[in-house]
Amino acid sequence: MRCVPGHGVLSGRSAERKMNGEKSAPGQKSARRLDPLDMDYLARLEAIDQLLSAILHEAMKYRSVVRVALPRLRAGADPGPVRASLDPWRRSLQTIKRLSRDL
Repeated sequence: MRCVPGHGVLSGRSAERKMNGEKSAPGQKSARRLDPLDMDYLARLEAIDQLLSAILHEAMKYRSVVRVALPRLRAGADPGPVRASLDPWRRSLQTIKRLSRDL
């Protein structure tokens, strides 16, 4: 794997082509097979992507609930009922913490 300026991280023949200024033919697909190390790396990146997606999903759910609670608190509402409305969503925070530990 090589970092080629302007093209990111490339491996094998792709890196050589970019560094030498060669271009692949339009519509030509790469025939390069992934070696086992690349497959492990790819699997790990896919797992990280899924974890980040799940974290984002939970965070957005919790944020939508907090967005409703904030104006009520700013308007002088009693914090007790607002706190009670947020308590069921603590599970989302626990899920976010659990998922982030897996990263």
